[in-house]
Amino acid sequence: AYSSKDNALRVYALTGEEIASLSFGPSFMTCLTASSCGNYVFAGESTGSIRILEVPFLADLQALSPTNSSAGRVDFITLSPCNNFLLCGYRSGYVELVTDKGQLFEQKKKALEDLGIYGLL
Repeated sequence: AYSSKDNALRVYALTGEEIASLSFGPSFMTCLTASSCGNYVFAGESTGSIRILEVPFLADLQALSPTNSSAGRVDFITLSPCNNFLLCGYRSGYVELVTDKGQLFEQKKKALEDLGIYGLL
């Protein structure tokens, strides 16, 4: 649950007991999505950053910043079905695809090989 009152994301047990909370400080959370396994959530912020958090204790694993510094706040985050790609949309209209560079390289290589093109990458 997110509270705009104190700008914090909280995780609760089924009994209603609070398990963890995370404050967003001076920025505020603008969107949230979960990985298909449910072990991670991705929180978009008003600063344009995306926080990767581990569930259920909201361990702050990593913060991603947009490659375009004028992108503005994050308005949506969508994960691909296998969690290989993160598609982020920003208030400015900027859209960014985030992935592991090694994975992206392998997928480009496979796509070219499927077309019968070898050895270019």
